[in-house]
Amino acid sequence: MPPRKRPAKKPEGARKRELTGKSLIKLSCAAGVIALLFFLGALVWSALRSKTGFFSSAADFEKALLSEKRALYDVHFREWELSGGAARLETLRGLLASLQKSVVGAEDELSVLKRRRVLALRSPAFWEEYAAAVHKAADKYPHSAMIAALSGEALVLPGARGAAQPAGGEAVAL
Repeated sequence: MPPRKRPAKKPEGARKRELTGKSLIKLSCAAGVIALLFFLGALVWSALRSKTGFFSSAADFEKALLSEKRALYDVHFREWELSGGAARLETLRGLLASLQKSVVGAEDELSVLKRRRVLALRSPAFWEEYAAAVHKAADKYPHSAMIAALSGEALVLPGARGAAQPAGGEAVAL
């Protein structure tokens, strides 16, 4: 049998440059740690630079909270529409009261009043609360034409002031 040929020896420096499986894993871990440190540093730098945290002002925080409360109310309202129930109505009443307390301006007030109006149209037990809320909003925001229109509607529509509908189509005295 002829002697086997041995592979040619590589110079000592060439062996060190060869990448093996372990060295690739080490290299990728090191690159990941460096990238992680870079992103954490960028996050800390941006947080320190803003000085106020995630929300740039208290008004932004209030608007985000109001938006979340609106979404929660809408979910409960849809559930009530599908299944009904007196317990859900009480939940809706509490959510509307919470929304009313969180109102920042006339537009937010109008949004809450529209939700109250839809609920009052579907459940007559809410007419008195709707009318009271509309009249408070009209006193609070006299410059708002939309709130004034809702206030007028609450006066004209039967049941808005707790009175029964006039018999025979008689006019309602204001």
